[in-house]
Amino acid sequence: KVKVRVYDPNAASPPKISQLPEVNLKQGESMEIDLRKYISDEDTPFDSLKLSVKGNNRGYVNLDEAGTLTLTAPDDSNGWDSLTIEVTDPDGNNASAQMKVSVTEGNPGNTGQPLSLKVFVTPNPVNPNLLRITVIPSNNLISSPSVEPDLEDGIKVKMERISDRIWSGVLILPQKASGRVKISVSAKDVNGNIKTDEVEIDLDKLISVRNDNSSGGKIVPSLDVFPNPVSGDSVKIIAVVPGFAAYRFSVKVFTLSGKLIASLESERFNTTENGHEAVWDLRDRSGEKVANGVYILTLDGIGKVISRKLAVRR
Repeated sequence: KVKVRVYDPNAASPPKISQLPEVNLKQGESMEIDLRKYISDEDTPFDSLKLSVKGNNRGYVNLDEAGTLTLTAPDDSNGWDSLTIEVTDPDGNNASAQMKVSVTEGNPGNTGQPLSLKVFVTPNPVNPNLLRITVIPSNNLISSPSVEPDLEDGIKVKMERISDRIWSGVLILPQKASGRVKISVSAKDVNGNIKTDEVEIDLDKLISVRNDNSSGGKIVPSLDVFPNPVSGDSVKIIAVVPGFAAYRFSVKVFTLSGKLIASLESERFNTTENGHEAVWDLRDRSGEKVANGVYILTLDGIGKVISRKLAVRR
């Protein structure tokens, strides 16, 4: 049985999103959702559509080029969240739909099942030589995963624990790095299970796309905090913002209950090749050191809100 679909290049039908599923996760649990099942366009192949996801304040969200949405719930909070899935065709027609995500208490990370790893590589939208590596294990790890790219300089990526089942680090590429690079990831969970995995990326493709963006194309806003978790007295905040927002954006810091404790206006940031950088001394608006715990940082004033979690552990 052969199914043939014909696209009319002169048509201008907008994309459509059918009813998205309601997602229920336990703390620390991951789930993959194939958005191809819910998105259609009468005159545009799926591969030509641009997908994005907005509005996440909990856990980790990754949307790859194939349309697979990966959700990982936080392991330190629960409740409801709402994601907005947006799709745009080459003519600028767009559609959006809401996806509800529920996080309930639980500890699925120590089930005694074999250890598996999900590895995501995300290029920095401004500096093509910075790649964020995110590792999501199925079980709690006994220590940081080992992440080693097969580069001549023998570079290792320092991974930081975002939560029990989310680890993240930044790979700084050599200036002349090119071609295909394999990244080896190995980890050991608290039950003694050992897992080694490997991902391969094409640096030429990643870097060329990012260079197009940094030379006048569309800038993708982002917010990063280093180190995270933090045990010292300060963190570096890097914000990537569109040109129109360069003088009016701000980064706000909230407790998990939603209380605003600090605000860094654009004047506090210095412009660098990585974006807009500032140092926060981990003090609230009254000058007191913030307590140990998890805080939410938001990037505002860019037409939407981007958030990042920060763990303070002195």
